[in-house]
Amino acid sequence: MTPEERAYVEEPCRQCRFEEWMQRSYWTSHEATCISLGWEPSEVDWGSRRGLWRWHKLWESARRYKQRRDTIDVALHAGDLGEPMFPPASRSELQGRVDLVAGTSTPTQMMFRSGIFAAWARDTGIDLHEEYESLAGRGGMPISTAAAELECCNWLTDLMKAGPKAHTKKHYRNEAMSRFAGRLSDRGFVRAWASAQTAVPDADWSKSGPSKK
Repeated sequence: MTPEERAYVEEPCRQCRFEEWMQRSYWTSHEATCISLGWEPSEVDWGSRRGLWRWHKLWESARRYKQRRDTIDVALHAGDLGEPMFPPASRSELQGRVDLVAGTSTPTQMMFRSGIFAAWARDTGIDLHEEYESLAGRGGMPISTAAAELECCNWLTDLMKAGPKAHTKKHYRNEAMSRFAGRLSDRGFVRAWASAQTAVPDADWSKSGPSKK
């Protein structure tokens, strides 16, 4: 091991840019692993020739990454983090984060809604970096659970399939907060709304007010 490799393994990267990552709707298991440990995902190399995988039997930082990544991967494939998805997104948002299906803006790796991660991690007994945990629960706001976001998405999808939008988005947001009280955050509702619109692309629900009759 060279001095440079040793320095990298002992301290894989600088502090995570938590607020920036929490603005992103979807995470990969690699991103969630790094964020929960307090590492900047864009700077952590796991799978390449110089990646952390080479040292997971020797160094604590690499071992911690592997154990947590394995736990998250199992949960992702089992559906414990909501339905795994390949969400279409802008190329600029995914640039440098994931590989894309040729000719599309769809990632090849499965992703999940970022807003449900903190609640799942707590339920699973995973220790979270204190700054991430603080931001995830700031202001006493509810943290979305996977079940609540999925239920909200299904509810909105049914409404969108049923016909034109009868109320403002704020009206549906308030109703959702009542229906899923304590289990759905504002960001969780936004993600559920976006997912429902993706599921019913022909629905005229994109404008701020009710649909015109």
